Amino acid sequence: MSANSCFRIVAGLGRRSGRVAAIQRADDWLSVIGLGAASAPIALTAPTIRTTLSTRVQRRGAFRVRGIAGLHEQGVSLPSWQRAGRFKEIAAVAWRVAQGYAIDMTQPLPSPAKPFKIGTRGSPLALAQAHETRARLMAAFDLSEAAFEIVVVSTQGDRVLDRPLKELGGKGLFTREIEDLLLEGAIDIAVHSMKDMPVDQPEGLVLDCYLPREDVRDAFVSSSVAQLADLASGQVVGTSSLRRRAQLLFRRPDLRVVEFRGNVQTRLRKLGDGVADCTFLAMAGLNRLGMTGVARSAIDPDQMLPAVAQGAIGIERRQTDARAERMLAAIHHGPTGLRLAAERAYLATLDGSCETPIAGLAVLDNDDVWLRGEILRPDGSDCLSEEGRAPAAEGAALGQEIARRLLARAPKGFFDWRA
Repeated sequence: MSANSCFRIVAGLGRRSGRVAAIQRADDWLSVIGLGAASAPIALTAPTIRTTLSTRVQRRGAFRVRGIAGLHEQGVSLPSWQRAGRFKEIAAVAWRVAQGYAIDMTQPLPSPAKPFKIGTRGSPLALAQAHETRARLMAAFDLSEAAFEIVVVSTQGDRVLDRPLKELGGKGLFTREIEDLLLEGAIDIAVHSMKDMPVDQPEGLVLDCYLPREDVRDAFVSSSVAQLADLASGQVVGTSSLRRRAQLLFRRPDLRVVEFRGNVQTRLRKLGDGVADCTFLAMAGLNRLGMTGVARSAIDPDQMLPAVAQGAIGIERRQTDARAERMLAAIHHGPTGLRLAAERAYLATLDGSCETPIAGLAVLDNDDVWLRGEILRPDGSDCLSEEGRAPAAEGAALGQEIARRLLARAPKGFFDWRA
């Protein structure tokens, strides 16, 4: 038994819920043993818990945990129980115990009669991300699609397409209306593209669940040009991203850049209408839409460092919602969380928003995180970059340090455009 594991599944599991047959205490280990629907025995073992753990599993029900105290060890990691079907819920309980939390697990899981409401924007990409979230929750808790409801929310960023994002106020353009519904209780969780998320959440909301990150690169899209390097002087590039505009003009001031707002389909239509010779999209979005072939080429981060959190899906919940916390813990992707901790701390220190040309990318390298950061003037006249490495658990501190270095190097007047 690894001392780093919260617990380990030592026998096969059925996909349906069963009952806990026995709770055994032996020396420094506590075992929760249960039977699946097909009488497949399971055993989940955790380090010493100074209490009695009483757990009951119900079909389409929930766990009842009484008398949870603390655990000697902290910082334990999740093992590979996430493929284990219904009894992963026991694992979620044990993990929370290991973290020193006491959680009320008495609320029932969603059902067709009382569906779990997932809030999202209405673009095809946003819906694809909501559907991915639903699929992962269905698999984690053996629930039917009917146990979920997708709630489409129109945001200011979606409605106003004829003005640059900077003119609309920057932060919260694609999230504010969704978060209002979440706070009101009209939806249970909100699914976001993390590159659109402000670094601070409204009081009462928590963002602590991330799905596995997709391709972070920008896609070069054109009907006539194969790659960015092939663009001739004076050709027109369409983009609404301040970061992409600034990066492009810094490296290719001979090109002309025009405003190019809208979802993936809208921008492709504008490209087909001849508004521009090329545009940029996120490879992650194209992959999630099954449109990877639209990209003529993917741009290496060494050429165009992506936006902070590009390619990541984040799921927001109410801080007091224990059921949502439990469900999201089962689908959270730890490595993505470590990368975003570094990137978002970097962004927060720079006070970044849609008004800010900022790029940043964290990559895990064994037990370390490597973070690169870049800030630019909107007209591409200046670009500053920094990078650094640190233990992955110290990613947030590294992000702050990289940001402070950039701020210290910025010449007088570098941020005048933010006023």
